[in-house]
Amino acid sequence: MRNILTVSVPAERLSLIKDIVKKRKFNSVSEYINFSIDQEQKMISEDQVVTLAKQAKKEYRAGKTHSGLSALQKIACK
Repeated sequence: MRNILTVSVPAERLSLIKDIVKKRKFNSVSEYINFSIDQEQKMISEDQVVTLAKQAKKEYRAGKTHSGLSALQKIACK
């Protein structure tokens, strides 16, 4: 079932959205918005990046990894 959401944006923003939809070959503004929301959900926060970087640095210093990236590699696995 579809629901309709009405959003108010300035004319310049609407123009930008339509340009992106056309340039990136989305079928509609709705498809672009849904794609953007999906991407947002896949992102991790800045705090998570900092925490993982600190963990990687600690592991590297403790000799638990040769590259210092094991904690950061968890990001790529999500």
